[in-house]
Amino acid sequence: MARRIDLSLLGDKRLERQLKRLPVIAQRKVVRRAMREAARPVQAEAERLAPRGETGRMAATIKIKAAKGKAGLGVVVQTGTREELGIAADDPYYYPFAVEYGHGDVPAHPFMRPAMDNMRPTAMAIVARVVRERLPIEAARIK
Repeated sequence: MARRIDLSLLGDKRLERQLKRLPVIAQRKVVRRAMREAARPVQAEAERLAPRGETGRMAATIKIKAAKGKAGLGVVVQTGTREELGIAADDPYYYPFAVEYGHGDVPAHPFMRPAMDNMRPTAMAIVARVVRERLPIEAARIK
């Protein structure tokens, strides 16, 4: 059974009621678009904060992807794959993780977590705006 989407974190009860009136598939379409748009400023901030290192590849490979698994509906901002970053498959270290959290004697240089923290208000405002804009469009499609 499809579950309804809860956007109570937006604090807009009217908007939440309007969203819940849509079929689940339409709710998912609206929210997916809103989340993808909201992730863009987080991605830009992560790129800005990422250390450039020798190649600058890490910042260049930061991207938005659909969340998978139990997360259900959502998007993630993530760094590139080992291959995109030029990391050997058998290398025990994943450079972005080591940068974000530190390793051995090398201190952490967080960039992903601060990007989300810095852009949270902007991202939440984008989610609310896009949901508000897309609700009438999706509602008109089902009539």
